[in-house]
Amino acid sequence: MTFSTRVNKYYESRQIYESLKEDNPAVYLLFGLCNYTAGNDTLHQGHIIHEDLKKGILHEIPDYNVKEVTNHENYVRTGKMKYDMSELAKDGETIGELLHRLFKPVWDITTKDLYDVIDDNTLALEDLILNINTTMRHADASIFEENFLKLMKRYDWTETEQNYQEDKDEHCVTLDWLQEKQEKELKEVLQMDIMHYADNPSTQYLEEVDFPYHRGFLSCDFKADDDYKKAYAKFMKCAVRKGNLIIPKFDEYGKYIALNYYKFRPEQKKALFEIIKKFELIHDDVMHIRAIEIGLPEVLRLPKAIRLLEKARIAGYLDDNYQPTTSKTFSALLANGIAERLEIRNKWKVFEEFWDRKNMYKDYFDAVNQKQSPENQKAVYHLFA
Repeated sequence: MTFSTRVNKYYESRQIYESLKEDNPAVYLLFGLCNYTAGNDTLHQGHIIHEDLKKGILHEIPDYNVKEVTNHENYVRTGKMKYDMSELAKDGETIGELLHRLFKPVWDITTKDLYDVIDDNTLALEDLILNINTTMRHADASIFEENFLKLMKRYDWTETEQNYQEDKDEHCVTLDWLQEKQEKELKEVLQMDIMHYADNPSTQYLEEVDFPYHRGFLSCDFKADDDYKKAYAKFMKCAVRKGNLIIPKFDEYGKYIALNYYKFRPEQKKALFEIIKKFELIHDDVMHIRAIEIGLPEVLRLPKAIRLLEKARIAGYLDDNYQPTTSKTFSALLANGIAERLEIRNKWKVFEEFWDRKNMYKDYFDAVNQKQSPENQKAVYHLFA
């Protein structure tokens, strides 16, 4: 290895160390030892090159940034190595004692045996990864919803929200405009091939899916070929239409993403989540317009409130006008659940007027004292969780 290569690798090693996120202290200790060895070898080779250079012998042309690799601040970084080494030494153990404790299971075997152990572990890891993948494929889709929502939160949607608002400012926001925007946003993301890895839909499903409805909102010159139709059908396998709104099924969609996440390009990964955010923004506006039309109380017109009402509607507890379709006692539990999350103080007055009910507090009291109360309260809790 040339001296320049050693210098560059030694310099880069500090950057690599900074990125270590291991929980096992053995990794840090070995990295420190390897760093020590690499530094010593580099010094030794460098001394030879320097001495020969003074004698008029040139071994190589330096291929490194002198200013960069001689600035000690670039090596110190955030002091992570110093901190980690100090932590390992806090109990007073020597390097030898630490090595013996951390590597006790393989301390008395030969290096040949160590290679065999590593190879066995690698084979076991390969099998485990395959088993995990198989188990994921056969797992119930419901377990993927929470993970999907966590991934959604990793992104900063400020720019998406600003662009959406700017688009609204340039148009007259009506239900028709929002419907058209929903379909166009979906078209844009489908053209990025985000559903590439989903199973191909059956011929029957391709015939049944509401593609003509979707196509009707797109420009006349848009060429919807068979691949695009399949992409739309694949997406709708992970969603449902409710009142013309596309409601993603986070469990099915989350499972599709989880099984294929590593395959997506960076821009596709963001697009998979951004389309959901765009749907959310569009749906909030649709619900706000509808809320005014159906006479929702002011306190229930907030986006958060409408999302709660929508959850109850989709679950079948409310009709399209957000009127209860269940018993008076269960409706009271729903009203209480919504009010708690919105911190509505005069909750019974609000819901009694909107639902044309009386004595909802008594309905609530009866609900919590019914035999099936724990089960019903649990259903409401999970609905709004």
